[in-house]
Amino acid sequence: MIRHFMNNSHLCQALGLAIVLVATTQLAQAEIVGHWTFEEDEELIDLAGNFPDLTLKGDAELVDGQLRVTGKGVQSTGWAATNLEEWDYSGPTIEDHTLVVWVTLEGLDDTAKGGSALTLESLSEDEFDGIVFAQEHSNQWTNGSNDGARTKQLKPGFEETETGQKVCLAVVHETTFAGDEVSVTVYRNGQKIGSYNSENSTYWDTDDTEVLFGIRTGGTDGGKGGLNALIDEARVYDEALYEDEIIALVEQGPISYKVELLGQWTFEIGEETDDLVGNFPGLVLKGSAKVEDGQLKLKGSGTNALGWAVTGKDGGKYTGPTITSKTLVAWVRLQQLSARAKAGSVITIDRISSDHFDGIIFAERQPNQWMAGSSYFHRTQDFDSGFMEEETGELIQLVITYEVLEDGMVYITGYRNDEELGFYESTQVSSWQTGDAEIFFGKRHGSTAGGPGGLTADIEEARIYSGVMSFNKIEELLEEGPVKLKDDDKDGLPDEWEKDHFNDLTKGAEDDPDDDSLTNLTELKLRTNPSKKDTDDDGLEDNVETNTGKYVDTSDTGTSPLKADTDDDGLEDNVETNTGTFVSATDTGTDPLNPNTDDDLVKDGQEVADGSDPTDPTDPPVDPAKYLVGHWTFEGDTELDDLTGNFPELLLQENAEIVDGKLDVGGSGQTADAWAITDSDVGDYTGPTIANKTLVSWVLMQKVGPRVRAGSVITLDSVTGDVFDGIIYGERQMGRWMSGSSGFRRTQDFRPGHIEKTVNEHIMLAFTYKLVDGQLRVTGYRNGEMIGQYFSGNPAQWKAGNAEVMFGIRHGSVAGGPGAVDALIEEAAIFNEALPGTSIRALYRKGPVGVEWDVEPEIPTLTLKVAGDDVTLEFTGTLQQADTVNGPWKDTAEKSPLTLKRSSSTGSRFYRAKN
Repeated sequence: MIRHFMNNSHLCQALGLAIVLVATTQLAQAEIVGHWTFEEDEELIDLAGNFPDLTLKGDAELVDGQLRVTGKGVQSTGWAATNLEEWDYSGPTIEDHTLVVWVTLEGLDDTAKGGSALTLESLSEDEFDGIVFAQEHSNQWTNGSNDGARTKQLKPGFEETETGQKVCLAVVHETTFAGDEVSVTVYRNGQKIGSYNSENSTYWDTDDTEVLFGIRTGGTDGGKGGLNALIDEARVYDEALYEDEIIALVEQGPISYKVELLGQWTFEIGEETDDLVGNFPGLVLKGSAKVEDGQLKLKGSGTNALGWAVTGKDGGKYTGPTITSKTLVAWVRLQQLSARAKAGSVITIDRISSDHFDGIIFAERQPNQWMAGSSYFHRTQDFDSGFMEEETGELIQLVITYEVLEDGMVYITGYRNDEELGFYESTQVSSWQTGDAEIFFGKRHGSTAGGPGGLTADIEEARIYSGVMSFNKIEELLEEGPVKLKDDDKDGLPDEWEKDHFNDLTKGAEDDPDDDSLTNLTELKLRTNPSKKDTDDDGLEDNVETNTGKYVDTSDTGTSPLKADTDDDGLEDNVETNTGTFVSATDTGTDPLNPNTDDDLVKDGQEVADGSDPTDPTDPPVDPAKYLVGHWTFEGDTELDDLTGNFPELLLQENAEIVDGKLDVGGSGQTADAWAITDSDVGDYTGPTIANKTLVSWVLMQKVGPRVRAGSVITLDSVTGDVFDGIIYGERQMGRWMSGSSGFRRTQDFRPGHIEKTVNEHIMLAFTYKLVDGQLRVTGYRNGEMIGQYFSGNPAQWKAGNAEVMFGIRHGSVAGGPGAVDALIEEAAIFNEALPGTSIRALYRKGPVGVEWDVEPEIPTLTLKVAGDDVTLEFTGTLQQADTVNGPWKDTAEKSPLTLKRSSSTGSRFYRAKN
């Protein structure tokens, strides 16, 4: 840790203070006995100092602070091991332990399998524990061990399906209370994916232990298993970490000294409101805010903003990586001191979902001084030295760095014109996730609707970096100054841009040299190539790719002119013709702005590759069982059990009982006297994270109307805090169903909705929740028919160890909660995906388990639309064709809609639809 501080040259003088502060750890007291970051100057070194340096074998290499290991089949072609020719392991004996690694797969098990991201092995006995990939189960992680001594299949486990995603894996080994077994628990990104006990405990002794990467067992000369992956960081702890400590590690992320630009605003010609990096959406200027002469001009009065700006143009979201350690930079000219405007920000990063922010704030707690502002001052202290601003109009460079340390602290340092304002530590580590980050200028935090703080200033440029910028780099930035674009010929086009594209300054802003109907000024703002009609080479000219996110027609596709596959579905924009009818791989009929046009849970590109129809929601058919994470039938010996095994058994409260395979819940008014909840006192939810989801409940209502209301026929709630979604009866609208949620954050009234009048007959309620372009799409169904759909913010998720299900009350805990419903619940289920409408209707037609079910067959439909020479048939069921009205009729293989040309038809032809 001392070494870590010394990497920051500006802290060398404060080294003694730094040592004292680091002693107050916030994370585990467990000692790290092995630690590899693969960063510059420490690439092969164990930072704990117990293991000898690593040696790289085969094709293993170090790439930008990561260790790349390679394999083919079950053999490693590139691996690393501690070099025992230097010295032996010198740390303490390791018994209980935790292995932690951050890894990015570069290939699934069709390329290599059985290799390890981190293995701890004894030299004399070849006993090992390792984080092993796809040894016995396809694309799944496990705790590998010698001859499978401490290895069992993880339940529920986790099957990796994608490469290129960084994940944190942790395996915890802890001797049980009786001392005769070892408990093994595996986590992926902080979520428990399996736990079991083993009788074969072991230990690793001083002078008899090595560490391997890539192979699961062996040494510097090679071994068993192969893995294609980039390893960011690895740790070995000499104790079993608690679950909250694992989660804290995930939130902090791996140590990285790399500083990457995540957002940059120069306010210059052609990029006035744009983030030049492209991670944040465009700025929305509010009030009197304006961009003029390459400056963002802000206005404030007191603690109120009169002119301010926030990212979020056209509803866009942040698309960059998770932000933990960071650096905020701004060049600003104050136009008023704090007597006129105060408590505003020159740059703030905030969450969209809540006010959770860090920012460079002017004069909130001290007149005319800068501070690191934060939500509720959680990460705010006054800088010791500080600086009292006394003049306006001066160009000032401001920098605040936030360094997240290994022990759960964050080290915050402020600078003004490369002079340190002060530094301090805070225990309130935070992060900002993809899709949930926005940038403010002027206001110190808030939303697009507003927020507190005022600032009268001109901002020349602002930036946000991941990682902690060194003092030397801060000095370089001060010397370079903000970006200013020259326009010597005063034509509105930056000279450098003109020279890059035309080699001279002869072209004007209104010229169109590539003849694509877009002027040079327009192409500058769009960042397209003014010398090329089709910048992204996707077969669509720049002028039709309007980047609005909405397809209108072939002359206004809404797609990006800078990205050949706008929706990342594996199909280039030009083949996605949005007709709704699949013709061929070059005319797919799919929506270029929707990666799954037919909403059948398979991306369009995959369907084309597999030979299925990407415009048909029944092809391939969706198997709901694949996504089932909770299932209650209330039958026989399993009447209280979740049949998937993910949730603990139900606890019946007060007068609740199981009657003839049904859960009987009830109450009066909004008070339940019979309800049930999964018993979190005896077990945890162990399934995958639930984000996109479907809630289903088969119900026989016993009472309707005002006598019972605001209760639930199924609710998914968090154990810690009431964060819930549920199928709620009669809370906001008498007799109507709604999607209830914590604080109504994800709740709107369904339109047209349904007034429930049916009692003592089976009805099926199904609500689906799907994140679409950063918004949550909530859809309600009753008996397979849609009763409404809306979009909402504030998406939520439920992780292993922090989810429970209840029936009767709409949210709460084992101690109770609000709301009541009088009903017999026949069956209930939770799916961790938003099932398409076709699947919902299929579930309804199938009926609940153990119930004789007979529904009327669906009535086929057939409609005809005529437009010029085109005749379009839209139908359900099977389309039949005949040459005469009396037949004979023959089934066709056509899919709806079918468009025919009248000019190419000879004679008469008749069509009808059948089931």
